[in-house]
Formats: sequence, structure tokens, C-alpha cells
Amino acid sequence: MKGPFPTFKNLSIPEKGGGLHPSAVGGISIAFNVPPMGEDRPLKTLREVRREHILRVLEQTKWDLEEASRILRVSLAFLKRELRHYGLRKK
Repeated sequence: MKGPFPTFKNLSIPEKGGGLHPSAVGGISIAFNVPPMGEDRPLKTLREVRREHILRVLEQTKWDLEEASRILRVSLAFLKRELRHYGLRKK
């Protein structure tokens, strides 16, 4: 990491309603799939969230397990165990 260690002193906080521009976070596009406040939906279990996330990454990589394990930052062996655990199979 180059430059000073991040601290609250050099933290950029956008003005109210301003939002973050991708350049403010190093050009990384970040999206969160969070329901609006007050929306009455039951919360998913951690198991459901993990399974859906793994499946979404697998679909994005066209089931390239090595690429999926890289994106998920887990070993290939761990990903294969998770596939068995969640009963995920390529269609």
C-alpha cells in the first residue's frame, strides 16, 4: 500500500446526498442488494445467503471452479466441499 495508512483524519466522507463516485474508491464498482428500509421481508439464513452467493459466482464464471474459487478467495478443495454441502450441481 502506498501513501499514509488510512485514518479517520484522511477519510473522505461525501456530503449529504452526494454519494460516492467510483473514483473515490479506486474505480471499484460496489453494489449491495439490500432491501429498502421498512420493507417487510423475512431475513435469509446465513446458509441461504452463502448458497445463493456461491451459485451467483458460479453462474457468472460459467461454472469455472478455479475462477470461482479465486473470486470467492477460497481454495478449490473448499469450494468443492461447499458444492457438495449445498447440493449444487451444474445444470
